[in-house]
Amino acid sequence: MRSIKLYPLYGFCAVSAILLLFALDTRASGEYEIYDVTPPYSNYTHAYAFDLNEDDQVVGKISDSVSTDDFSSSGAFIYSAGIWTNLDVPPKGLDGAYGINESQEVAGYGIPSDAWDFHAYRYDHISMTTTDIGNLENNYEFGVAVASDINDSGAIVGYSIAPSGYPHAFKYESATMIDLSVGSVYYSGYTSVANAINNNGVVVGSISPISANPPAYAFMWTEAGKMVRLDNLGLGIYSEAHDINDLGYIVGFTKDTNGKSHAFLCLGALGAKVVLDELPSGTWSEAYGINNNMQIVGSSDNQAVLWEKNSLGEYEALNLNDFLPEGSLWTLVAAYSINDKGSIVGWGTIQGESGFRAFLLQANYDGVPIPEPLSILLLLGSIVGIIFKNRLQSDNIK
Repeated sequence: MRSIKLYPLYGFCAVSAILLLFALDTRASGEYEIYDVTPPYSNYTHAYAFDLNEDDQVVGKISDSVSTDDFSSSGAFIYSAGIWTNLDVPPKGLDGAYGINESQEVAGYGIPSDAWDFHAYRYDHISMTTTDIGNLENNYEFGVAVASDINDSGAIVGYSIAPSGYPHAFKYESATMIDLSVGSVYYSGYTSVANAINNNGVVVGSISPISANPPAYAFMWTEAGKMVRLDNLGLGIYSEAHDINDLGYIVGFTKDTNGKSHAFLCLGALGAKVVLDELPSGTWSEAYGINNNMQIVGSSDNQAVLWEKNSLGEYEALNLNDFLPEGSLWTLVAAYSINDKGSIVGWGTIQGESGFRAFLLQANYDGVPIPEPLSILLLLGSIVGIIFKNRLQSDNIK
């Protein structure tokens, strides 16, 4: 019977396991490079970045309001590789920019010099031309419309005052604006807003009955199925759908009976819902964007959040402030959009400066929690060591 000391082998397995844990730790700082994309010419108090394309071209607005829904006193901008374009100056005339596609077409809003109300606009950054896409009332001087998103085919969605006098969600395509509530039970007695459109033409947003304290319900719209309420959420008295990826997955948030928001993910109108966790110390969360890699961004208790699946296949809320370079003076408040490369835009604050600042995060990692080559080798080493140890123990028994 052979007798072999296994202490070195035990040590190798233990060290390998410890190193493996460190190698798999994705919460180390410095996983992103952060860029302040607030226009340097801005005299406004706040800056917000709302969307970006795969070339990391960013659109947003500068404003004197702490609310992103306030349309007064603002100006749109586009940021591209260290260069800003002021979209607020004639002949561009955009007061806010909410969406950008791969062809550098921008969806936004502005007030024409010869009109009184906001108009929805499409801006082409290559030709530097602006197109007024009209409104559902067909009223140039007093008609109101705001464009929220644009897909790669150039289809635009948003909301416009309808002939009924209330805002309705619209889709603009082939020089035609259509009311998305037509053909559904939500045409009369409801207001609606379209927030996003994917490359398959599916639209998401929210609808509200006209009342003193209207609740809101998330909806999905397709050409075939028209406007469908996402009743499967069932999380409370209020819900909004904010984004949809090309796979049909929808993100947004609902409010419970205590008024607290909770981020959600669901597949289409009938798919099972996933309630996304808040940060460990958080009490509320809202999801704003999702990419085709199923990465989700939003906010939890005024901290920018990235939701990704962990090794167990479950979504986990990661505080993006934990991934900033060491010594960063940023506090990221909200992450609003993420592209398929993993770049993220939103807004936050910088220590010593007042107001919100628009940011762009560019990822320096390949995903969470994919092991690096070193961790894979260590894992294999541990497995081989355990097998070898068991084999030796078996030989000793013989």
